[in-house]
Amino acid sequence: MHDDQMKEEKHEAPILGSNGEEIDEEHDFLDEPPGDPSLGYETQEFLKPRRVISFVAFLVIMAASAIIGMIYLERWWAGPAGPEADPSPFADSRGRLPNAPLLQPDPQIDMDKLREIEDKQVNSYGWIDRDSGVVHIPVDRAMDLLLQEGLPYREEGTPTAQPEPTEPTVPAQEDEL
Repeated sequence: MHDDQMKEEKHEAPILGSNGEEIDEEHDFLDEPPGDPSLGYETQEFLKPRRVISFVAFLVIMAASAIIGMIYLERWWAGPAGPEADPSPFADSRGRLPNAPLLQPDPQIDMDKLREIEDKQVNSYGWIDRDSGVVHIPVDRAMDLLLQEGLPYREEGTPTAQPEPTEPTVPAQEDEL
């Protein structure tokens, strides 16, 4: 078949522009604006009623979707509201006034009491756990013992024994020895 015969068999309906004029397939739309170039502006109207209505409909659909989504999320976050819902942890305190603030009327006296308690513990002997025989000794005495006995060390080549994990002890009111 010749090229002319293929073109004739392939002939389709012409492509029409928005103004009804036939558009050539080889015409580059970016070369010239539509309409009369001597006017200095486009003669075709971009804002056609169909485009405006489509855009407004799109905005309405998106706004409705956002509102419906927010309502759904609000109900989902709120959880069940009824007798089967978990009660609020503050339900028993509703209707009561809060306690008065715990203020320090004289912070210096409180600090002096705290330092006295700490000094007593640091500079005295006492039981930490009487059942297991654990005591605390004054810091000065502990440093003297450390100087006399030295720190524990291991010989080279001997494996280290892993100490048993112990629970931290909180010093309570100690009895004197």
